[in-house]
Amino acid sequence: MTKPFRSGTYTDVSVPPKVERWFAALCLFPVLVTASVYLEAIVATMTLHHWPIPSIDDPKSLTTWPLHAVSTILILAIYPLLVILLAIALKNWRVLRVRSRYWIWMGVYVVGYAVLILSSYVDPWRVWYWWWD
Repeated sequence: MTKPFRSGTYTDVSVPPKVERWFAALCLFPVLVTASVYLEAIVATMTLHHWPIPSIDDPKSLTTWPLHAVSTILILAIYPLLVILLAIALKNWRVLRVRSRYWIWMGVYVVGYAVLILSSYVDPWRVWYWWWD
């Protein structure tokens, strides 16, 4: 059941707000993963007083190892959360048939995931190379 067109979006009355918040949180997850790895590199830079060097400055042996543990958990959780995101999207397929906020959040997920993959392949500051070392 949808409300009339208002302010550029259709809204679904039958979708509880909790689903919307969880869906938005899941869609922001790739951005959080990328930010956590780069934040870890910035904090390691402040600790080491130089940019972390791959194969020399091991992120597991620095004083910033708790950040490394958190970012490791986030990276390992990205694929199971992708399955959960797809399950939620399939469960709410009726909402996805019309123009809704779900499409915007799915677009945020796709762009965030593309940035994650692109930053790991291009890696201009060798952050991912240092992190995986």
